Amino acid sequence: MKKKLVVAILLLWANALFADQAAWISKDKAEMAVALLKNIKEVRHFCAPCGDNFYKVEVVSSVQSQKATSEGNFYVVKLNGSEIDLAYVYIPSGNRWINLAIALNIKVEDVPKYLPEDLRNEEVSPADLPYDDDNENIIIPDEEEDNLLEEK
Repeated sequence: MKKKLVVAILLLWANALFADQAAWISKDKAEMAVALLKNIKEVRHFCAPCGDNFYKVEVVSSVQSQKATSEGNFYVVKLNGSEIDLAYVYIPSGNRWINLAIALNIKVEDVPKYLPEDLRNEEVSPADLPYDDDNENIIIPDEEEDNLLEEK
């Protein structure tokens, strides 16, 4: 019984390690995220490390950045009044949905660069998502470079 409890605690702890990968970010990155989000109608939330099997659509009504704490240099992005983790938010890029953190060159782990094109409220295994060979999801195919977001 104790072994099962320890395993359960370790699994919960390991899952928490993936949380908040790109929630607290630099002021520059937060401002860039806000500028991008203000120009789109909706985002898709998807957390592969959490075991999500579908994405959730959210219409963009309001977006802002603010200091994460009264002291320190980290900022958060608020979408419709709620803080978001850019590692689990996807925005349209050409005919695909690109991860917002990756589009802003923020280092994230175990996060697919793109959502599958046909994914919508369907169950999908995180292992079936388009990872690159190193699981870093930052390699951009040459033919798609023109469609990617550029830093300002």
